[in-house]
Amino acid sequence: MKNFAFLLIFAMSFGLLSAQGLETFDNFTATGSSYSNGTFTGQDGSLWTYTQCRGDYEITGKAIMIGRNREPQSNFYSGTISNGIGTLSFDYMQAFSTNVNLNVLINDVVVGNVTSSGEPGVIKNSGVIDVNLNSDFVIKFINANNGDGQVVVDNVSWTAFNPNMVATPDFSYPAGQYFNAIDVEITCETPDASIYYTTDGTDPTTSSTIYTEPITIATSTTLKARAYAAGLDPSSIAQAVYTINTVIEVATLADLRAAYPSTDHFKVTGEVVLTFQQAFRNQKYIQDATAAILIDDNSGIITSAYNTGDGITGIIGTISEYEGMLQFVPALDPGAATSSGNQITPQVITIEELNNNFEDYEAELVKIADAVFADAGAIFENGLVYQISDNSKATGDFRTTFWDVDYIGTTIPSGPGSIIGLPNSREEGNYISSRSLADLEWSFGEPSNYPTAFQATPVNTSVKLTWEDATGEILPSGYLLLASDEYNIVAPTDGISVANDTDLSDGDGAMNISYGTEEFDFTDLQNNVTYYFKIFSYAGGGSAIDYKTDGTPPAAQATIVVTIKPEPTNYPTDFTASANATNITIQWTDATGEVLPDGYLILAGNQNNFQYPVDATPVEDDTNLSDGNGAMNIAQGVQTFSFSGLEQQTTYYFMIFPYTNSGENLDYKTDGTPPATETITGTIQIITVLNTTFNDSWQDWLRVSVTGNEEWDRDNTYGIDGTACARMSGYANSQSNPNEDWLISPALNLSNTSNEKLTFFSAVGYTGPSMALKISTDYDGSGDPGNFTWTDLSDQVTWPTGEPYWEWTESGEINISSFGEATAYIAFVYTSTAAESATWEVDNIEVTGEESNSIPSIENTIHASIYPNPGNGLLNIRIHQPASLLEVLTLTGQLMYQQAINHDQLTIDLRHLSKGVYFLKLNDANTGIYSTTKIIIN
Repeated sequence: MKNFAFLLIFAMSFGLLSAQGLETFDNFTATGSSYSNGTFTGQDGSLWTYTQCRGDYEITGKAIMIGRNREPQSNFYSGTISNGIGTLSFDYMQAFSTNVNLNVLINDVVVGNVTSSGEPGVIKNSGVIDVNLNSDFVIKFINANNGDGQVVVDNVSWTAFNPNMVATPDFSYPAGQYFNAIDVEITCETPDASIYYTTDGTDPTTSSTIYTEPITIATSTTLKARAYAAGLDPSSIAQAVYTINTVIEVATLADLRAAYPSTDHFKVTGEVVLTFQQAFRNQKYIQDATAAILIDDNSGIITSAYNTGDGITGIIGTISEYEGMLQFVPALDPGAATSSGNQITPQVITIEELNNNFEDYEAELVKIADAVFADAGAIFENGLVYQISDNSKATGDFRTTFWDVDYIGTTIPSGPGSIIGLPNSREEGNYISSRSLADLEWSFGEPSNYPTAFQATPVNTSVKLTWEDATGEILPSGYLLLASDEYNIVAPTDGISVANDTDLSDGDGAMNISYGTEEFDFTDLQNNVTYYFKIFSYAGGGSAIDYKTDGTPPAAQATIVVTIKPEPTNYPTDFTASANATNITIQWTDATGEVLPDGYLILAGNQNNFQYPVDATPVEDDTNLSDGNGAMNIAQGVQTFSFSGLEQQTTYYFMIFPYTNSGENLDYKTDGTPPATETITGTIQIITVLNTTFNDSWQDWLRVSVTGNEEWDRDNTYGIDGTACARMSGYANSQSNPNEDWLISPALNLSNTSNEKLTFFSAVGYTGPSMALKISTDYDGSGDPGNFTWTDLSDQVTWPTGEPYWEWTESGEINISSFGEATAYIAFVYTSTAAESATWEVDNIEVTGEESNSIPSIENTIHASIYPNPGNGLLNIRIHQPASLLEVLTLTGQLMYQQAINHDQLTIDLRHLSKGVYFLKLNDANTGIYSTTKIIIN
């Protein structure tokens, strides 16, 4: 709730300015220190949109914070607001140490800018910003640069359009970066207005150039315009900063690679071909006849959809290097593919050639013949390196860089074969990575045997296929399952892989299964249809795949027969709901009777007005209750389900209907009174598990020096806000020294919280190995960390780049919730070498979590400790207020239990009550005062 005194002052002040609108962000939905995206309804009634913003800082109550160095760039803006705008003002506050440089835009035109330097926590006001626009408008806030400081904004107010003032000019091109000259038109809604403009950054006057025709902007320019009309005040000044990037045209990717380390924008005029793409950072590998390069598109600039083999023409962007790999960062979407179906023949090279001329092959599709894996027989896992060799007698590294490819989890082939892949670099070294199993061309010979015990078992509208793995001298790499509604199934052909197809609606299907997996289900099959199946062993992959087809391959068949049952006899019983802050768990006891259900439909909503389901009309699952309604189909025998992501302190209602059959035979039981229940969600309580500033001491952090004479130290001057921080350097005696030093936290008890997050700030100077962040749940708190298991979290951290030195960088939120229900330790691991030793600083380390079982808070909250709550009904109570009588009531006020109070500690047994939510009420007979809270029995 906003401060009343502030609102009174605001009303008195802006009433004189013909107040038009006010946004106080009371409806802003984000909470906590996490940056998120979303929408909320503003006080003006429009739908405000926010990107990478957070809501844990206040000015006068709820406020919104713009983040720093977020992807995409943090900003927020209103919906379309009617009736024009005269002036604009707002409150703002520098959140952290980085200075503020915030732009405010109207209809994508910058109308004002505010700054703050070295004033964290100081609330400032923008002053009155003249706009005067007599049309619909959108207000937007965004930092001038993505690296500008986090800024909190509140109390955005605007006045009505001033009819005695000329309307603000409007530009036909919004401010931003462009890659060609643009012709900007300037318009003004005020009739007969004359527009004057400048392109040198000065404010326009009637002595400036008068606008008569579109202005050609061919270089980076700050364009300002002001309009004048007889009998009216001059308009506000419109401003737009246009960055015109010089684009250097190159014909080929070889020319592009040769241009590095230029920071210019380049356009590749020739067509390039897509050889591989993955969702991670929207990366794409492209090549032409001369070279190849990796497109790293983390910002999602390229929105056009492409397939492997598509030709792309006219890509524009910049080139950079990351961990030794040359990358192309796009600046524009090049548009639709200019060709398709292009076949790239891999260049055949040796490992020795790859090692000696890696830059010549980087990102290009290559093939290494007669390659041998040192780890043959093991299983491919994500993110690991496997040594390979070939006839050149050199060794190289095959890395499983691409995480969603189909050979992960398959057996590493033995003997010589061919590896097709893309050479790629990381800080640790140079690698080759295959795009799919088809890139691993191994000829093992035909597998010795088929699998055995092949069976097909119908289960409703599915068929479960099971078998036992083949044995023999040559084991399969995998199995091909073929399925058909016709008896005759044609055997596969060596050298031709069969694509997966689990949709049998056209009568045929196929599935490739890894060796070691001994079952598969074909689902959504048709009733009263007989399906036939065969299984074939195969070895190798790609063009070298070799199927076993001699003899008689195992075959099976199954007929789908679904019995149509009548309506279920009974409803389930004991239908209850229990809640915490954002989750509600529904429980029930399965229905009994002559006709048992096949499943249950649960309807959910924040209004108690359910429409009963209709026979033969399935209700789709919908677990998102943000629109007020949801549904879930649950199989018979499960007896529980949880809805998550719910609004806090909200009443939700639920109803359950048993049903038999499916599809057009679906039969719901709807007669009589279906079981219903309701409950109220609670509030999330953020618990601080760890808060370390190093300001006064080490705060129980343990320093362990594994290698070297240097160790972690406290610096009292250069921490956040000029206070102390932890600091480590391997530089001593005028030289770099090898070191490995651990800074280990005190024990973190994560068993009483959920959704735990770790944040910290770090800074670095000079060059050297990166810092590592690790976590352990088996460390004993005192021993050598090398003797325990540590999980590396470093790739989840936003680390400082060292440009410039000592720039404090926020880590971002590192999710450590998977290590909950345990005692954990986090550690910062510093390393240096005799050649390089960076200096690292760490400060303001915080671990937070959500209280596991928060319950709703209400106005008359009881002053007592109650545990366990939720629980089975056996409650221990310690009372912290005068009270003479304890009562337990239903949500409708029915008295279920009462007991006189003679001590401040007591135990009550409510296990005889039904599961659900109740009120526990304490009464004081002497004063007549009472208080209540919720208890949950589950």
